[in-house]
Amino acid sequence: MLKELPEGFSEIDSSRIEKPGRPMVMPNPYATEETCANNKAEQQETPAQVVTVQPSRHDSKHTAVRLPSYEKLQNDRILYAHASRVMHLEVVTPIDLFSI
Repeated sequence: MLKELPEGFSEIDSSRIEKPGRPMVMPNPYATEETCANNKAEQQETPAQVVTVQPSRHDSKHTAVRLPSYEKLQNDRILYAHASRVMHLEVVTPIDLFSI
């Protein structure tokens, strides 16, 4: 861990990479939901939405990501999951640590 960033590096908050939110509720694989084939209300399709994926605006080789502190993560499952996802996302991104 460094006390200050090396020259040429910038710092961003982890919430800029991924916003912490509610955990996904996993459906019960054993639950059955029977639907009526004659129910037209449920058969209405929702229109497709256009999603635009924008590339990251930071240079991953010269950017440090500030994760939440241990004290914040200790009792907050949602924030802990967020920090874990961000950390693993940054770990799989190729980082050249030897150029520092």
